[in-house]
This record gives sequence, C-alpha cells and structure tokens, in this order.
Amino acid sequence: MKRISLPVITVVLTLTLVAFGAAGSTIAEDPAVSAALAQLDAQLAAVMKERNLPGLSAGVIYDQELIWARGYGYADLERHIPADADSIYEIGSVTKLFNAVMLMKLRDAGKLSLDDPIEKYLPEFKIRSRFPDSRPPTFRQVVSHVSGLPREYGFDVGGSGHLQQFPAAVVLAGIKDKEMQYPAYTGFHYSNLGIYIIGQALQRIAGEPYTQYMQTNVFDPLGMRNTGWEYNEAMRPHRAIGYMAAKPDGSKEVAPLFVPGDFGVSAGGIQSSVRDMAKFISLQFGEGPAGGAQILGSTTLREMRSSLVPAENWLWGYGIGWEVEKYPNHVGICHAGGTLGFASKVRAVPDLKLGFVVLINQDTDSDELSRKLVEGLIPAFEQVAKQRALQEKPPLPADAAKYTGHYACKFGIVDIIILDGRLLLITTEEDGKKGAPWILQAREDSTLLIKSGSKDFDGQVITFRPATATEQASIELLGVKFPRTGVAQH
Repeated sequence: MKRISLPVITVVLTLTLVAFGAAGSTIAEDPAVSAALAQLDAQLAAVMKERNLPGLSAGVIYDQELIWARGYGYADLERHIPADADSIYEIGSVTKLFNAVMLMKLRDAGKLSLDDPIEKYLPEFKIRSRFPDSRPPTFRQVVSHVSGLPREYGFDVGGSGHLQQFPAAVVLAGIKDKEMQYPAYTGFHYSNLGIYIIGQALQRIAGEPYTQYMQTNVFDPLGMRNTGWEYNEAMRPHRAIGYMAAKPDGSKEVAPLFVPGDFGVSAGGIQSSVRDMAKFISLQFGEGPAGGAQILGSTTLREMRSSLVPAENWLWGYGIGWEVEKYPNHVGICHAGGTLGFASKVRAVPDLKLGFVVLINQDTDSDELSRKLVEGLIPAFEQVAKQRALQEKPPLPADAAKYTGHYACKFGIVDIIILDGRLLLITTEEDGKKGAPWILQAREDSTLLIKSGSKDFDGQVITFRPATATEQASIELLGVKFPRTGVAQH
C-alpha cells in the first residue's frame, strides 16, 4: 500500500475548508434551517479534526433539491484535490438499496413475486440446512435479512493484494456445500451473500447483465451521471482515494481496492457522489406512478420502507433494502456502507422530506455521526413543515361561500369559514374553546377534503348537502350529520 506523509498537509486541511452549495434555495434561507445548517457545518468541521480524516463530503436534501453541501479536506491527498459535491467515493453496502430498487421494479413489472423462492429463477441456489421445516429462501426473506443465510461466501485474496469476491460461477457451483446459519425468521442476520444471490437471480429475470440494467433503468432516469461500478473518463477526475487510518507518525496508507467482480456487484462496489446520491434520496419523496425519473411508484416506495423485521427494542427494523428507525415523532430510513478506505451513510425522514448523505474517504463510524447530525436538523424542518401546512391554500372555488356557516348536532359543533383565501373548519371543544383550524379543499362534487390540521381525520371527506324546501343545509362526516344552524361564529 502506498504511504503518504501528512505533517504539512494536516495544517493545510484546517485552512482549506471547501464550500459549495445551492445558493438561493428558499428553504435554506429560512432562519431556523439556516441556523441548523450552520451548526451542521461546524459539527462536520470538528469531526474532521477529531478523527483526522483525509476528506469528507456531505449534503442535505429537501424534497427534490440538494439545498446544502460542503466538502472538507481532500478527495486526493497526494494531488491536493479538495473534496466537494462531485467527489466520487465508494459507497459500499449502500449499493444494496439499488439492488432493492431493481427487485421492486421487476416485481412491479410482474416478472417475480417477493414470496417466490429464489431457486425458481436460479436453480443452482441450493444450500444445506440442519433446521426442521427448512424451506427454500424467498426474495422477501433474503432482502430483509431474515432467511438465515451466512453473512459471506468468502473472499478471494489471491496474490493481487486486492480484496475481491469469487467469480459468480465459483460461488454458484460451491453454494451447495454451504449451510444455513439460522432458521428463517428467528431474527435479523445481515447477509451479503444473500444480496449477491438476489443480484444473480435478478439479472437472469431481466435478461441482461446486472450493471447494464441498473445503468439503463435506474442511474440514467435519475440523472446519476457520476455513478457506477467503474470509473469512466468523466468520473475519473473526481475520484476520491480511500485511506487507512493514520499511522503513529501521521502518515496514511492508500487502502486496497475492493473489487466486487461479477458476483459482488449487487451488494457493494458502486461509486457515487453527494450530488448523485441526493437524486436517489429525492426519489423517496416523489408522489405518483412510476415513469421517467419516478422510477418506482410512491406506493412501492412506501412498501419498501415499511419495517418487516423489528429489532428487540422496537426502535429499529429492516424493510425492503432500507433500515427503518425511530426518531421522536418520526420514522426514518437509512443505510450504511463501508469498504477499506471508505465510509458512507444515507438517511431520510420521509414525512419531512428531509434527506442527508455523508461520504468519507477513510473507514470510520458514519452511523452514530450521521444520526446525531440528522437529529440536529429535524427541529428546523419540523418548523418548516408546520409553516407550510399553515400556508397551504387549496384552490378556492367561486361558490365557496355556500359551505360557510355554523353547524351543530348533539355530537359536536363546527364552523366553516373563509379566512386568508382558505376554507377552514373550526371545532368547538367541550370547554367552549376553539380548536386548531382544519384546512379544507372544495371539490367539484360538492364534497370537502380534509387536507390537514385535524390529525385524526386528515384525508377524510365531508359531504355537503345544500338546503332544500324541507331541509336546512348540512354537512356529514363519518355518517354524522351536522345541520347548519346559522352563520359562522368565529
């Protein structure tokens, strides 16, 4: 391994904090968000010094936009190339998220079922089991790491000095001599081998090489131009070099390459940048059917991040590709990656449309670090979400005044009013106090959709019935009729 001396460079690192970002982004200019991003910047700068890291790139995503990014230190120490949003790092096991996307795209295309045994498409996948009632592992079991497969098949170190996977032909010929480590569904047992096997099955189902499918159906539609398993001419100038931890004399050695080969591509080996990974994270916040850059429909995306495997403390679990975790008042998703010389972590809080990515060119803990950083961002984005909900203005029809009034029955009292261009429903509590406003959207069929504000009833529909010769106007919610008794009292 090549050794690089750092005594002088360490001083330079403290002086060359490289900044780059999305100027003019509205949400980034929000005072609470701006303060949170400044705190994030200071924390990352401190981590660089505390851990003596060569380089680091990080980004914050809101919905479809990379709103903030910073580079710290160097992507390449020897050539003094600063880290930035376009620096390309090995992302290790974050690659597994892309494997899960391919799995779900083929599922949605009707080419497989998650509960199919993998051997249906990959007959070579036979493995011994000493457990009673053992059955062939399914896609669902393997992708969520509850099948009981071994963590690894093994590595071929050979004489190259590189850590690499055995060729697929070797593994598929030898898998019959391996043995299940646990009974299925007895707990979460992370298996790189299982994800490799899924990758082999998926390329057979797709009828084309795994990397080709991924390029055409995932990277290209998302606009991830600097992402892949091999560095092309455009990517090469942005390559981050991975380093081992500093020696006692301050020098750092260049880490050995990780070579996934034709078997390991589905579980590791992708290289990407903050800018490209931001596009992948933004996918999680999209709404609507699959098409174009929305490579998976929003229902499938929610399915993937629904925990299939809760951990013992119920604060963490695993879905389809994603780790699922608990924050106060929110559910988050994440995945970590690490190879010799690199560490990565992606995190998202879908209900806040908040995403975070950190890429580091030295193997170090990225999990606890990124969790703490996201926890620091959440309060500001919660505030933004509340402000935007209050500012939400569904289209107000010309005849909106027909809905206004004071409605009462023995089950409750509500008022519907127009205020600041919005149609609002105000409840009256038992103590006479007014509740928080519900934002309503009037629809063409004279029903009112509860857009937000009610918490328990958001998404429900209120039916409006105009006055007739024999009956006064009324609204109906969940079968309860509220006659209009007069003008709104608010």
